Amino acid sequence: MKPREDYVDVFFRHLEQCAMSWTSQLFNSPYTSLVQASGTGKSRLLRELAIEKNVLVIYICLRGPESKGYPYRSDIANELTGKAYSEAHYLVFLGALFCKCSGFVNTQLQLHEKTLEKTCGRIFDILISDISDDMFNLQKSLWDNVRGEMKSRLSDTRGPQIEKIGNEVAVQYKKLIVTLRKLNKHSLKMLLAFDEARVLTENDNFCNLRRALQAVPDSGGFMALFTDTLSKVSNFSPANYHDPSSRISSEGEKLYKPFYLLDTLDCRMQKPPVVTVSTAMNQIRYMGRPIWADVADQAIIAFATEKILCDSMKAREIHETEHIVVIKKVTEALAILGPRLYLEISSLSQQAFELVSSHMRILRHVDQTRESLVTACPSEPVLAEAASHIMNRSGILVQVLGHLVSSIRNHIVVNAGDQGELVGRILCLLAIDKAIQSKPKVWNMYSQTITIQEFFDALVGRDSWKKLSSIFTIQANSVTLRDSKIRFNHFAYVEFTPTRLDLIEFFFRGAAVFCKRNQKGVDIIIPVAMVRDDETPITEENVTFISIQVRNREADGSTGDEEQQEGSKQSFKRQKMDNIFKQTARYIGIDDCRPFPLPYLGIYMSLGVTSEGIEYNNTLDIGVKTRTEAKDRMGHLSIYGFSKNVYACFNGADGDVIESLLHKLLISYVNPVEKENGILWGGHNASNEWIQQCKEIVKNMETLRYNQGEKEKRKRA
Repeated sequence: MKPREDYVDVFFRHLEQCAMSWTSQLFNSPYTSLVQASGTGKSRLLRELAIEKNVLVIYICLRGPESKGYPYRSDIANELTGKAYSEAHYLVFLGALFCKCSGFVNTQLQLHEKTLEKTCGRIFDILISDISDDMFNLQKSLWDNVRGEMKSRLSDTRGPQIEKIGNEVAVQYKKLIVTLRKLNKHSLKMLLAFDEARVLTENDNFCNLRRALQAVPDSGGFMALFTDTLSKVSNFSPANYHDPSSRISSEGEKLYKPFYLLDTLDCRMQKPPVVTVSTAMNQIRYMGRPIWADVADQAIIAFATEKILCDSMKAREIHETEHIVVIKKVTEALAILGPRLYLEISSLSQQAFELVSSHMRILRHVDQTRESLVTACPSEPVLAEAASHIMNRSGILVQVLGHLVSSIRNHIVVNAGDQGELVGRILCLLAIDKAIQSKPKVWNMYSQTITIQEFFDALVGRDSWKKLSSIFTIQANSVTLRDSKIRFNHFAYVEFTPTRLDLIEFFFRGAAVFCKRNQKGVDIIIPVAMVRDDETPITEENVTFISIQVRNREADGSTGDEEQQEGSKQSFKRQKMDNIFKQTARYIGIDDCRPFPLPYLGIYMSLGVTSEGIEYNNTLDIGVKTRTEAKDRMGHLSIYGFSKNVYACFNGADGDVIESLLHKLLISYVNPVEKENGILWGGHNASNEWIQQCKEIVKNMETLRYNQGEKEKRKRA
C-alpha cells in the first residue's frame, strides 16, 4: 500500500516546517504527534516518508510485550518503558542513539553507495523488522550498541550532571548531521518516531522524555514524533493551561500542532471500468482503510468485529458462541451503530476521544485547545458489514438501541437531522437485514443484493406489490421495477444533491444516501439498479432510486406553509398531493429530466400520527403530472403511524422491544412547555392549573420564542 503522494508531501511539509522553526525560546520541545484511528496507515506513512524523501526515520514501536499486533515491539522498547525513567535516562538514550546512528548510517551508505537515495527506506525496513526477518539482526545490532553506550554513561547522571549530559546530546547530534547531509538537501534530516506511544504517558515518562528532547540544537533538522490512536490527543499535545510539564522559566511554551490528515481511505481499491454487482462485491475488502485488504476473507469479519469492540474475547463470543453477549459500554454501542447509521458525536464528549482511540472512528479535526475532536464514520463497507453481523446477533440490537436512546438524551449523539430521520434510517436497516436473512450465509452476506419486492415485503408486508402493481410491473431494459436490485448496509451522509451518476457510486459501495440538511423533498435515497443479473453493467440508463421523506408530527399537516385543520378531507387531499409532488425527481433535483426516464418510488413516513394506515398511489393516478409538466412514473407509499400494524419489520424476535425503543428515540427531545405532568416542575402530581402556570413561566424565560400575541388574546378574553 502506498499513501497518496499529495498527503505524503503534506505530512513532509508539516514536519519540515516544524523542524525549521524549532527553537527553545519559542517551543517547548521539538516534537509533534501523528494522530488517527487504527488501520489508517500511520506506520506505513512513515515508511513512505523515508522512501520518497530519503529522511532518516528512526522507528521505535512501544507496543506492549504481550501484544501480537503489527508493527512488532522494537528491541529497544524495554529501555524506554515499563517503569519510571528520569529525564537524565532519556538524555543518555538520545546521546547514545545519535552516537551510534552515525556509524550505522555510514555503514549502510558504504554498502549501498550506488543507491544512496534508497538508504533511508532500507533503514526503516530494518527497524520495523521482527525476529523472523533476515534484517532483524541488523536492528538488534544497532540497539545492542545503543544499550552498551547507555550503560557506559548512566553512572554519571545525577544532580548537576544533567546539564553536562544535555550538552553531550547536542554534540553527538551535530556529528550525526554531517552524515545526514549526504542523504538529502531537505531541511528535515531526521525523524525519531515513537509508535504506539500512549504507554509513555505512564509514570511521567512522556514529560521526562519531552524535556530531554529540548537538548537537541535549534533548527538542526530534527523532529520527534509520537504516534498513536490516543485516548486523548491532549496527552501528547495539551493546551498550555493544563500542560503537566510546564515550568515557570524562560523556556518556550508553544507546542506544535498534531497531524491527522491521512488520506489513505480507498487507496487499495481498483475501480473497475464497468460497475456491476459482481465487481462491487469483489471490491468490498479494498474499500475504506488499507488494513482490510491484508486480511483473508474467512477472517475479515472476526477481525473487524474485534476492531469495532476493542475486545478480542467479546468478539470471539459473538462469532463462536450462542449465548447473548452483553454490550455494557455506550462507546461499544456507538461503535457498532456508527458505521451503519452515520451518527454525529459531540466533539467535546469523552466518547469522541474513546471512539477514535479504540473503536475505529475517524478523526477529522482537532481544535487549538486539543479538547474538541470533530469525528466521523465515513462509508466503509467492511466495518458496516461487521457491524451488521453484530447487530443481527441475538439480543444485541436491543442493547445498542437502548444505549443510543441514553446517548441522545445525554447529548453524546448530536444528530444531523431530527430524531425522525434517524428512526427512518433504522427502519430501512431493519427491513433490509430481515430480507437478507434468506440469502446465502457468507462473510459479506449483508452486502448482497435484494429485490425491491423483497425490501417492501420486509418493510410493510407482502401485499405491497399488489397495491403498487401499476408501477412495480413497468419494465426498463427488460427488467420490472419490482425485480430491480438494491444493496446497502449503511448510510453515507452527503452535502450535495446526488445525480444518477452519483447513485452508481453509492450502489457500488453498498450505501444508501443520508441527504444534506434542508434537502428539498427527501431525507433518504436508496439507489436501485434495473439489471437482470450480477454481470450487467450499471449505467445512467438503468439506475433509478427510492426516495424516503420522514416526518415526526403528532398531527400530520401539509408540507407547505398553510396550516391544515385535522379532519378536513379537502386539506388532507391537498396535503397528500403536496407530499407526493415534493418527492418527484424534478423537485428533489436528481438530474434535470422531464420526465425522469425510469420508474421510481417514493415513501412518505409519518411517524408521529396516532391514526395508522398505508396509502398507495402513483403520479399518473392523482394528477401530479400537471405540476411537474411531465408524466413521471413514480409509485408512492404513505405510511401513517409507528407500530407493527404498518411496519412488518417489527414482526420478529424482540419486535415489541425494538418498537418501544425507537418510539423513545422519537420523543427523546424534551420540550418543557409541552410536558404533560409535573415532573419538570417539582416532581409531584401537579394540578392542571399549576402546570399551566409553570408553562407560562417557561415561555417567558425565552423572549420572542413563543407567540406572545396568543398570551395577550387570552388576557383580553
